[in-house]
Amino acid sequence: MISSARLLGLGTACAALLIAGAGLSPAGAQADTCKADVVTASGKAKFRPFSKTKELEGRGSAMADAVASWQKEVGARFGQQWKMWSRAKDTTFDCAPTKTGKIIGSSFIGCTIKGRPCSFVARPGGGTAADDAGRARDKGRRGGDGEGPRHRDTVYDRAMAYQDHLTDERRKAEARAYEREMAYQTHLAAEREREAARAYQREMARQRHLADERRRFD
Repeated sequence: MISSARLLGLGTACAALLIAGAGLSPAGAQADTCKADVVTASGKAKFRPFSKTKELEGRGSAMADAVASWQKEVGARFGQQWKMWSRAKDTTFDCAPTKTGKIIGSSFIGCTIKGRPCSFVARPGGGTAADDAGRARDKGRRGGDGEGPRHRDTVYDRAMAYQDHLTDERRKAEARAYEREMAYQTHLAAEREREAARAYQREMARQRHLADERRRFD
């Protein structure tokens, strides 16, 4: 027979091990998930005379372009699994008017962002328990080693390719909008010049008329 004291001691020891394991497990799962390096990137300045406030708050296309630049640089330096801006830590952004242009330069907004890249899969010791369970499910479904991770990587690559496609489309649309706006501004400037020329001609004609009148009276 096991005495009550021994049972109590065994129960206490088991409880202590469970508590210690619970305390260590999250730390192991989260270790080395984020890079120590802070990556800085800037996007192209956007001409936004009518949505300047939105752009300065980091809610417009200037911010989106900076994020695309950041993700491209991080992907090239650390790998595709690190490049998601939404997972980055210690992020900051600064969106402000640029010096581009002489007349309408204050309407060009550019953003610079900073952040520490974080992996979309935590991998200390081969991954978290959730990752192991996911790999086991994929292996069971596909009946081969490595099929699950490759499948997930393919899905991720397709998703990132789609995001890159959307970014390219936005850039093209913004370039077309910029060209239209600049053409409109050029048209307005030409109209102002023509009106100034017409006004000058009218004034010169008036002066000649006054001069002729003075000569007749003289």
